[in-house]
Amino acid sequence: CEHDFDDSVIFFHVGKGGGGTVSQKLENNRIKIGTSHPDPRQSQIVKLQKGPAKTLIVNIRDPVDRFVSAFRWRHIVLCK
Repeated sequence: CEHDFDDSVIFFHVGKGGGGTVSQKLENNRIKIGTSHPDPRQSQIVKLQKGPAKTLIVNIRDPVDRFVSAFRWRHIVLCK
């Protein structure tokens, strides 16, 4: 069974906020939704304002935990 919400639901993936995990869980459960990462695309905003999208999902994370995670990730990527 597959659920396709591609046009009615948009997921704004905030960097280092757990969005990869959310996307993976949705994919594992065969649930398709529109995704905008890392910055909202104009086409996604228009879908929300004028249709057909009616639902916006944004994941949140403790800001200090997110900062530490982003710092460690950049350190690993940039300091090899």
